[in-house]
Amino acid sequence: MTMSEILYMILAFVMGMVLGLFFFGGLWITIKKAIATKIPAIWFFCQFCFTCNGGNVWFL
Repeated sequence: MTMSEILYMILAFVMGMVLGLFFFGGLWITIKKAIATKIPAIWFFCQFCFTCNGGNVWFL
């Protein structure tokens, strides 16, 4: 393995961790907020739109 391959593997690992943290952190916040509200469907719908859109909120 060359040095550039190792760096690409490290970069892929770090980006996977960041994306996982983004997704599961958002899911955790959504469930935490949805339990406390009267209409939890709004939280789940917004989290779905935000997650599927990759965080780009320009369409909202």
